[in-house]
Amino acid sequence: MNEMAAQVSFPPSSFSRLVDRMETDGLVERSADPINRRATRLRLTAQGEERIAEAIAVHQPSARARFANVLSEQELDVLESITRKLRDANRANPAAASHHPNGQITRSGPKR
Repeated sequence: MNEMAAQVSFPPSSFSRLVDRMETDGLVERSADPINRRATRLRLTAQGEERIAEAIAVHQPSARARFANVLSEQELDVLESITRKLRDANRANPAAASHHPNGQITRSGPKR
């Protein structure tokens, strides 16, 4: 969970308390990692996925409207595509992106 805390820039203890509350609310489930006994796996429950879908439905229109004042429709589509690509890559390999202490994101892997 320390890796996840770093990805969202939370201190590990704060992130752990947040996960405790989310687990109590039925939004996530913890399980032991079968390979690394010191690690904990975290999985969204169906209720957690529903909550995220609700949040997206509420926030996406206003976020898109804020960007629409600056970006064209085509640029918004490109931004959405890039954001989805980054999200999917992070889901596939969350350790691929590491966070630099000064807030910069460093890239591991080949440059394109």
